[in-house]
Amino acid sequence: MIELMVVVLLASIIMNIAVPSLVSIYNRITFESLQKNLISHLSFARAEALKQGSDVSLCPSADGATCLSSSSNWKDGWLIFLDINGNGSFDASDDELIKGTASPSIANIFWTNTTNPTFQGDGTVMAGRAGSMKICDFNGDYTVIRGVTVSTFGRITEDNTVTCP
Repeated sequence: MIELMVVVLLASIIMNIAVPSLVSIYNRITFESLQKNLISHLSFARAEALKQGSDVSLCPSADGATCLSSSSNWKDGWLIFLDINGNGSFDASDDELIKGTASPSIANIFWTNTTNPTFQGDGTVMAGRAGSMKICDFNGDYTVIRGVTVSTFGRITEDNTVTCP
């Protein structure tokens, strides 16, 4: 009986040490995956702009069909669309929806610019529309935050030095 109690005690000590580190590894991998997903979709939007020879914009969306009025939090997903009228917002009557994407609500995703990113037909970003995405943990865990930067030249890069609000 004593041997069993010692084994149970040792197992509980090992679990108390292992489980928190597994949770942090899981969170880090999840946030890195979300960062890669954002980079992939931004790169897709840039490639579509080059292919179409026209402006392609992104905007935050909660329903996969319309843009949110504020461009600050992209946590629910985003739209990628051919911005025919050039206003940076999806208008179903004027613009062509290319892709609507839902994002798993595991983090707040903030765009640092007040205008949504728009890639022009030459692959560059429309003046005043470059910026950064900040991927912030709901629970305030600063070890997992990630970022993505979109330069005026259309370059999309990882940025893991961001700070979250």
